Amino acid sequence: SSGINAEYGGRFMENDFAETFDSVKADILETKTRSELIEEIVNLDKMVNHLEKEKEKERFSSTDTNNELRDEVERMGKELDALREENKRLKSENSRLRGPT
Repeated sequence: SSGINAEYGGRFMENDFAETFDSVKADILETKTRSELIEEIVNLDKMVNHLEKEKEKERFSSTDTNNELRDEVERMGKELDALREENKRLKSENSRLRGPT
């Protein structure tokens, strides 16, 4: 129940922040000249392009890391299987060398 309340409260705060931000941003934009607005749009467009490229790089980097981790887990699994077989073989040899007890 407290998780639901916290989630609702968090959403309310996000919505309240977004409304306040939009209102303040609108006030600021109303005071700018046409050329200032165009400059801001160009800058925002550059920022969006940069963030999209960073996101794409992160996606590929994340995929590479996941592939590396999967390969490492697979390698370790094979190594574990080989060690289990070796352990079984050594136990058997140890029993054979000790002879009947």
